[in-house]
Amino acid sequence: LYLETTQSGKLINQLIPATGPSLLKFKIELLKLALSKKALLLDLPNEDLISTVELLHHINLREKLHVITLQAPTENFDVAVKLFGINAMFNARNQEVPLLHSLNNIGTLFIKNIHFLDRETQEYLAEFIKYGFYRTFKTNQKTAANVRIICSSHQDLYTLVQENKFSAALFNELKRTTIAMPSLITLPEEELKNLVDGYSEQALHTDSLKHLLSLTEHDKNKINSVRPTSLYDLKHKVQLMLMHKSKK
Repeated sequence: LYLETTQSGKLINQLIPATGPSLLKFKIELLKLALSKKALLLDLPNEDLISTVELLHHINLREKLHVITLQAPTENFDVAVKLFGINAMFNARNQEVPLLHSLNNIGTLFIKNIHFLDRETQEYLAEFIKYGFYRTFKTNQKTAANVRIICSSHQDLYTLVQENKFSAALFNELKRTTIAMPSLITLPEEELKNLVDGYSEQALHTDSLKHLLSLTEHDKNKINSVRPTSLYDLKHKVQLMLMHKSKK
């Protein structure tokens, strides 16, 4: 009911225009988490991360979105200093405003590939998520802040905790609100075709694409035989197929 009648629900339906059991369950869970203020861990295809984070940010009525993308394990404390600030005695010349301070009450912080964050910074982040106070790096000075934290990882964080490669404290905070999208590779055929219909209908209702022809059952079977791995890829494939079909 919420998905069909609220603005937040309609935005989620626009991102995932399908009604099959697996995707419907995922959309309901996504809506529930979008409306909460809890820190969130996403396990989604890379191509779908930013669009999902922007959706969560918008539904949560935040004004400023800041993205930190970690490409490799962090070997210094640059991220920690950026997030929490640092004791003046360690860096008297460059005292930047902590990111958690500038995002307070208005912002969402998205950290992509959270498993690359160094352990000490993970502990500081876990403390902030749990208590709503962050400590200036290398001090005991605490400051309250209201920032929505969203993280992503394709790694098995539980295994990394067992191998002492990830903070148990941070894992315990994130595991309560972890969401993973159903794999399009293993999605039932009828659900995939329903999703294809949804993206096809979206394209046909776009002003610049109203001249397009609709997809046939044969077209849907072609998509089903070589499945994209992300919603972005699927949507793009449907649009290309529609344009190619209409051009002929």
